[in-house]
Amino acid sequence: MRATRWLLAYPVAPAAALFVLWAALHLDGASWDYDEGAHAFGAWLVFRGHPLYTETFAAYTPGYLMAVVAGYSLLGATLTSARFVTVLLAAVGLLGTAVIAQMLAPRYKAVAGLSAALLLFVTPQFFQWSRAAMSDLPSGALMALSIALALGYLRDGRVRFLLIGEIVLAATLWVKLVAVGGVAGFGVIVLAGLLRHRTTWRLAVLGSLVVGLLSLAPLLAFDVPAMLDQAIWFHVRKRAAYGDDLAGNLAALAQFLGANLWLVVPSLWAVAASIWRGRTERVTLAAIVLWFAAGFVTLAWQSPLFPSHHPVVLVFPLAALAGAGVAHIADDLAAGRTALRATSALVALAVLATLIGLPDRLAAVIAPPAQPDAEEAIGLLRAVTPSTDLLVSDAQVIALRAERESPPAFADTSSARLVSGSLTPQTLIDGARASGANGVLFWSGRLETAEPFGAWVQDNFHLVRSAFQKPVSPYRLYLRDAHPQFPQAARIGDGIGFAGFDLNRRSGARIAAGQILSVTLYFQRIGPIDRAYTVFAHLLAPDGHLVVQEDRPPLQGRYATNDWKPGEWIIDEYAMALDADLPPGEYRLAVGMYAPDRLKRLPAYRSDGTRYENDAVVLGLPVMP
Repeated sequence: MRATRWLLAYPVAPAAALFVLWAALHLDGASWDYDEGAHAFGAWLVFRGHPLYTETFAAYTPGYLMAVVAGYSLLGATLTSARFVTVLLAAVGLLGTAVIAQMLAPRYKAVAGLSAALLLFVTPQFFQWSRAAMSDLPSGALMALSIALALGYLRDGRVRFLLIGEIVLAATLWVKLVAVGGVAGFGVIVLAGLLRHRTTWRLAVLGSLVVGLLSLAPLLAFDVPAMLDQAIWFHVRKRAAYGDDLAGNLAALAQFLGANLWLVVPSLWAVAASIWRGRTERVTLAAIVLWFAAGFVTLAWQSPLFPSHHPVVLVFPLAALAGAGVAHIADDLAAGRTALRATSALVALAVLATLIGLPDRLAAVIAPPAQPDAEEAIGLLRAVTPSTDLLVSDAQVIALRAERESPPAFADTSSARLVSGSLTPQTLIDGARASGANGVLFWSGRLETAEPFGAWVQDNFHLVRSAFQKPVSPYRLYLRDAHPQFPQAARIGDGIGFAGFDLNRRSGARIAAGQILSVTLYFQRIGPIDRAYTVFAHLLAPDGHLVVQEDRPPLQGRYATNDWKPGEWIIDEYAMALDADLPPGEYRLAVGMYAPDRLKRLPAYRSDGTRYENDAVVLGLPVMP
């Protein structure tokens, strides 16, 4: 019975738990946005031992990134873990929003709380960004909780609500400043609470001063000048570079409101009903409206404004007001006055009408769009680079999922950094050179705009063409040097270098009878090549007889040897099925090339210039058990 009463009194708590459970089952997928990679990858570099700000660049205050670092420690360093951190913070925001709605409509608080939670959940921006490793929604969610706690202080006079609310408010600002507009609403509530509860105002003020000092404690953990430069002054420079676009921002925000009428219509009704019939304490209503209005103005002056995710901080005050509006409708429909019922019924129908098309919008963001090219690039990096290789990239989420570090200063290679001058072509060149970066992945087009960085890469790195890519891929990978799993330098003919080989895509899988043996061969054009040659890969038994072979042109015939460009890495995979009854022993692989029209092998030479017997580069394999 006690549990039943608790559920009836706090019905939103199990709803929030169900949200966490549902969201935890829907965290897979590629990437929602470039910023997701910058957040998750930056936190991963910090987790790997590169201190925030002093080494790892971050354009954000540290709260969310350090929360993700903690998530990596507890759950594993994966993109899914980073997204789950957002889910937990989103659930906190859902609870806070529901509590605010209950205080806005105390007569039907259960209806208000559940309606606010449901409307918030089905808002596409919340539905999507509550499962993304980005700090915008977490900042708005914590602001909702802080305001809910401040309202608790206003209502009951309990100073602990105020102090906890101030702690959460500080955490909000440490997560990201995009939700700073909520400070105005919070301040109104606190001021009203101090005036109302005069007997405890000294304790409240003293406690607030202590909380204010404690909220500065994170400064002790970071290089303050570096943090201010990256998390604050970088945005000042960015604003100067992009300029103001108030008209464009207002149009984008108007479009956001128009796309979320199921929040706007009941919110307007909540405000009208509260003013008209006095159903909500005016301070509470004014604070929530001010929260929304200050957030709207803050976003209107944002430069640049990213309409896809910045306005998500507005869904929390809107959902709280909307939940109260639904409760007012329910109250009116239960009343006996016909005119009041009719008016509320019309508003209810208007709200229902705004929900048309919502299921399709939610279905479109239930998971990130499929990105087969990204999956291919991840597989390529895992297959042809060792985990110790440093990679410069403009696709941080790919580097994260491939578990390839970058120079920490390049944890974020956004357009904003390039446009603002925070990241210059010379900075890229100097950083890549000084760090010993061995790879560069051109993915989104951002690094291509940073000339002469692209020209420098072409002069100092070599394009990769591999069996792990489609014939035409929209991205390019360059390696300074190939690092095969088993290096073995050799030369085939006058123009083809051989660097070594990998077994089973570096997976560490043992060579075993009855399995597929995958061998990745590393070639490079180092001189003239006069014709198209065929590659042979022959598995030799301990006694030297041929066990299995694969002879074919490189890359399945789509890139003939005489088309190879100087310096390019040609990385090809050869898969051979091993018989189930193959006896154990020390097997070897013989590799070389021949002209298919003459069946004559090109001469093969060791690194010391001596010629291989039978013109085959002989590769020793691990002992087959």
